[in-house]
Parts: sequence; structure tokens; C-alpha cells
Amino acid sequence: MLDTWHYPRADLARSTLVALTQGPALAVTLSAPRRSGKTAFLLNDVVPHAEGQGHRLIYASFWEGSAAPLAVLLHDLEGARRQPNLADRQGRMLTGIRPRIGPVSPLAPPTGIEASRAVSPAPEDLLKLLDDGLGELARGRKPAILLLDGMEALARDPAHAGLLAALRRGIEARPQGLRAIFTLSSPAGHRALFGARRAPFHRFATALELPALGEPFVDHGIQTVRQVSNRRLDRGPLVAAFRTLHGSPYLFRALLESLVLNPSLPVAEALLRLRRDAARRLGYPQLWIDLSPLQRAALRLLADGEASPFAVGSRARLGSLLGEMAPTAARVQAALRKLERLGLATSLDRSWVLEDPALGDWVRDVAAP
Repeated sequence: MLDTWHYPRADLARSTLVALTQGPALAVTLSAPRRSGKTAFLLNDVVPHAEGQGHRLIYASFWEGSAAPLAVLLHDLEGARRQPNLADRQGRMLTGIRPRIGPVSPLAPPTGIEASRAVSPAPEDLLKLLDDGLGELARGRKPAILLLDGMEALARDPAHAGLLAALRRGIEARPQGLRAIFTLSSPAGHRALFGARRAPFHRFATALELPALGEPFVDHGIQTVRQVSNRRLDRGPLVAAFRTLHGSPYLFRALLESLVLNPSLPVAEALLRLRRDAARRLGYPQLWIDLSPLQRAALRLLADGEASPFAVGSRARLGSLLGEMAPTAARVQAALRKLERLGLATSLDRSWVLEDPALGDWVRDVAAP
């Protein structure tokens, strides 16, 4: 059953499926910033359309299980064996959709920093079990489709190399029976999985972008609020709020739900409460504590829009924030690489940017090195 709040994107689902099933590659990547609706699009739009076309689907999320990704895959393969129709298993997934920062979901411990600890490589016998499961999945009349959400988190740990290689082999060995959709949230994640010459899925997928949602999405939300509560909302403040939330459908939906539950609450006050609560649930305060002083200062520079932290002026400002001499370029590079490994920042065309603009807002408003 489709979510009443969901903004349908049927045409995009159809074109995505065409690219996957009729294109030259065995997989597609679906890229968009964090909390921009990739998971909801997969489950609410791609799944019903693909199953209506006779495809069997399996959905696996690695955001909250990246410490044991093989277990995640085996569990979901077993679920698909017991209940072939993904739409019938979908209610649990939809209620579990959560926003993410860092390598894993920060909504509950461990935080992204704590979860970056090394894990053991996957045992060979379990990788064989994975291949058997993929083989069974691929026996249908039409190609089965793997929906792999957040797998870029695995590329940061060499312990997952065997699993990623086994997954690629399993798909390539069954070109008539398997396809895959990978969701990606960052250029760094794309490079790590697909772009670099030695990446585990180099030259394996067709790259697609998930278009950003705009004002029609806001209008849909306003109409839904009126349907479920009879509350009439002014469009202007909500369009502005959607922009303040960096176009995040997840956060905007949370804002609308707050307005439904509190009929007399003004939009501006609801937005203030949401941003404060979201920062706590997204783990920003603990993440900030776990960073070193230089890493925090570098994060502050990126939050202020500084794209060249190695420049002399930027390093001088870092020193000012730290109350010491300007750090060397080598120290700054080490701090930035740490932020990159944690999924907080990325280098794009020789410029550094934050992965999560909402984190940048919080840093500017609250944090100090």
C-alpha cells in the first residue's frame, strides 16, 4: 500500500527501469544528496512498477548494517525466498526509512565515527551461500532486480573487498537473470565503488541522477495536510521552509507532520523545533565531540563555504580558530581525509565541500572548535 504522503514519480520509475533492463550495463547507479528521497523512490515507485512488469525484487539497506553487510544480504535473500513479492514486505521497510549522515545511520549508537572500526572479512563459505542465493533469485522469467541502498558505506573498509567482488561476480555470471540498482549519496562514494580504476564495480553500471524535488512536491504536501487534517497552510512560508531544509523531502515531511499534530503551531516555530530536534537525532553533537580540534575547525571552514582549506589564508584562519599557529598543509590534509573517510566531506574538482548541508547549518549556528 502506497504511503499517503509520498509524492509519486511514476514516469521516473519507468525510465529508470528501461535504463536498467534495456541499457548496456547490468546495473545503474542512482545518485542524489542525502535525505533527498532515494529510498522512498525505490520502494514507493520503482518496486510497484517493476513488480507489475514481472520482475522479482530484493531490497537491502547497508546504512544501518554496514558492520555485517553479508548478513544483511543473506537475510534479505532468505526473505525473498519465503515471500517473493517485495511489495508485501514493504510496510516494514517504509516505516524504517531514516535519514543518514556518516558511513552508517547516526540515529542510534554507534555513531558514524564509532562504526568506522574495522570488521572481519566475510568467510568463504558464507560467500558461497550468497552466490547460491543469487543463483536461485536469477531463475525467474524476467531478470530479478537487487536494490542496494547505501553500499558506498562499504567501500571505505578493505574488509568488505571480498564481499563486493563476490557480489559483482554473482551478477556478471547471470546476465540474463540479475540486474542491480545502487543508490549513492556522494561523489566520493561513486569514485570508491565505480569510478576509480581499481574500484570493485569499475565500468559496471550506467550512472543516473535522481532529480531534485521542487515546488510541486511542496504543493503535494500542502494538499495532503489539508486532506488528513483540514488545516489550510500558506504556500509561501512552506516553500521558504523547504529551501531552508535544502530540499530534503524527509525533513519537509517531518515539518508537515508537526503542523498536523499541532494545529496552532506557526510554520516558523515548527521549523525551528524541527531543525533543533533533527540535529540531535542525526547525531551532530556527539559527532562534533568525537572529532579532533583541527577536524572541527576544518569542518567549520567548509560549513562557511571555504573550498580551498589548504590556501594560506584558510590555514591562517584555522590557526585563529584553534588559538595557535597556522597548521601545516600536511596536517590540514590529514584532517580533511579523516572527514572524507567519515563521509562528512568530499573533494570535487579540487574543491572541498560538505556532504551534508544540514550539518553545515548546525556548525555555523551552534558549534565552535
